[in-house]
Amino acid sequence: MKKESTRPITKWMLYKNAIRTIVIVGICFGVGLMILLHIVTLFNSDSLSWQESIFEGLGAGMFLCLFLVALCSINPLNGVIRLSKQEKALSLSFSDEMNNNNITSTNYENYQWFIRTEGVTVLAFHRDYIHEIEKIDDPNGRGVRLIAAVRTFNGKKIKIASLYDNISEFEQWFLQLDKE
Repeated sequence: MKKESTRPITKWMLYKNAIRTIVIVGICFGVGLMILLHIVTLFNSDSLSWQESIFEGLGAGMFLCLFLVALCSINPLNGVIRLSKQEKALSLSFSDEMNNNNITSTNYENYQWFIRTEGVTVLAFHRDYIHEIEKIDDPNGRGVRLIAAVRTFNGKKIKIASLYDNISEFEQWFLQLDKE
């Protein structure tokens, strides 16, 4: 069971929550690769002892693990940068907003805020930042990942790609007219 924080969320917490899956998969991949490389090196090299082959496998496996995690950590960073742009454009502080409203969950929505950190993406939007959702595309036609074209309050277009459920909930949140 996932323990909810009692502290208001921060941009760092959003990023950390979004990359959690990547880190776990990366570590498992690295350990598996390390074992595989150890076995291959052990049986293919007459000159290396089993201890040397472990270190060779460990080095290559951990390098590839770290490379995979670093590469996949870029996508959630995009959401945090987009949130920083909202702060600047709306002259507000995300931390202050979360403190004032006592928002402690990384999956949260109320009339003003939509926040999701599932599927290695960070979606955090303030209602005043969005003017309209122009269209939503399903590029693969499988209903797994959607791309939403959004126009901001200052006329800029941005594209948001995330899981089907996240984009669907985002659209429903934006279209809700009743204030809480």
